[in-house]
Amino acid sequence: MILRRTLAAVAGSALLLSACSAGEQEDPPEQETPEVDRAALDELIQEDSAQNYDDAGDGAVGEPAPEAEAPEQPRPPAPGEEGEHFEEHNIAGWISTVENPTSTVATTTDTASWSMLQALIAEDRDIDEVLREWYPGLSQDSDVPSESVRPAEWVNAVEHSFYSIPTDADFEVSAATTSPLWESTGAGEETQLLRVALAAAEEIERNPVNLTIIIDVSGSMSAQDRLEHVRSSAMDLLSQMQQGDTIALVTFSDSSRVVLEPTEHPGEVEDAVMSLQPGGSTNTASGLADGFLVADDMRQQNPEADDVVVLLADGVANVGETDYNTIVETISENSGGATLHTVGIGTHVYNDELLSGLARELSGTYTYLGTGEEAATLFTEQLPVLSPVGEDVKTQLNFNEEVVESWRMIGAEERQLDEDDLHDEDVRGGFVGQGQYFVSTYEVVLTGEEGPIAEYEVVYEDLDGEVQALEGSVDAVPDEDLSFASVLAMAEYLRNSEHVDVDIPATLEQMQSSPNPEVAEVGHLLAEILVDELL
Repeated sequence: MILRRTLAAVAGSALLLSACSAGEQEDPPEQETPEVDRAALDELIQEDSAQNYDDAGDGAVGEPAPEAEAPEQPRPPAPGEEGEHFEEHNIAGWISTVENPTSTVATTTDTASWSMLQALIAEDRDIDEVLREWYPGLSQDSDVPSESVRPAEWVNAVEHSFYSIPTDADFEVSAATTSPLWESTGAGEETQLLRVALAAAEEIERNPVNLTIIIDVSGSMSAQDRLEHVRSSAMDLLSQMQQGDTIALVTFSDSSRVVLEPTEHPGEVEDAVMSLQPGGSTNTASGLADGFLVADDMRQQNPEADDVVVLLADGVANVGETDYNTIVETISENSGGATLHTVGIGTHVYNDELLSGLARELSGTYTYLGTGEEAATLFTEQLPVLSPVGEDVKTQLNFNEEVVESWRMIGAEERQLDEDDLHDEDVRGGFVGQGQYFVSTYEVVLTGEEGPIAEYEVVYEDLDGEVQALEGSVDAVPDEDLSFASVLAMAEYLRNSEHVDVDIPATLEQMQSSPNPEVAEVGHLLAEILVDELL
């Protein structure tokens, strides 16, 4: 966990912890913000970069960088580059509570996998003529790759009614049990679905921010109205700027460029965003490196502010440094404690793995932008990146062996941590913003005994940059939410989970009858794809 230096006082008093049982760690040690190895970031920036940050001029506030030459059209794709690329994840198995009662997780409020599903199965999934010209080998299949399905993100995206919203605390923990819409193939007994929600406060007064916006302006951003949607999202984000905030804008195509140096005037950034034009290949590594160099300088000039970086891109890296591990490791090791939120856009030519991995390693959120309507309200309604309630949030459940015989985690396997990681400040957690919630989901075999289902501990960094610990026990209330159960069942089926035998017709019927119109629409679209399973 990396402490950030933030405002020493928030209007009023510091938010209280949950009445269940909570306390601030006594006299936490003073933490220094880690230094950024600028030379390591410079290595990611191509020497022929039109305008990298270290050469961007005298640093006058709000001064735009010199105009760069218009980039060329993208080079021909490398073998295997076209298409959508996803990271494979393990599927967790059953664990005896007596042998191991503890589940430790870095929280995630990501929803990208659910939004991507809708793009993959959309009725109008035609290949844009621009992409067809550049990538003639693209397929127009509407199949859902199993590795694209991350059930935790589906659960985050659907509505829940069982949890409580904190009124005088940062967070509140609630739990509910629901009957699954499948037969368990590994438990050997009747099971229940357990949801444990960590809900954040809806009313906070946020800190000033140092915001760096990094935008992909490569040639592929001219397809599918991608850049237009990105502009709309950026406008929505800029509408939330307050006095004391500082903003900078970086773009990348063949190379990276600081379009606007740090400024306190959002209008200047809006003008710069609206003037962006797409062209060239995609040097994602260079764009990230330049962006974090800018963020490092803003942090030194405004050490009291929160450091936030937002990347809007299709995730493809096809020139400069293109190795996934090198990009993610170099950026995460030289973030200076800044949080990176990634927003993906586009289909057919898209790298989910890079965008997901960057957000996970830099304690941010990953969201997929599907439509223009979503773009216009992305940050005001879905993604409160400027208003964290907790950062580096980690949760730990200790199941009560008298109540829970065995358990398995569903869908957040890539976020699992070791038990000792909960209080390890070098292990980063997740981001939970104003009004957001994180729902961890488990399949459990219950003993039939009454009592708290688990004890919990939540460790996070609050608005003052101090480490807090929230502890208590939680009882699970029955909540037969068939909409949630059907979404989770479909996710398990589509990712080929060996632990379930899903009744597809019954699951689709429940999705199609869901009171959530988005779930119902997805159910109807999936029915067209899964026609063989319905026969």
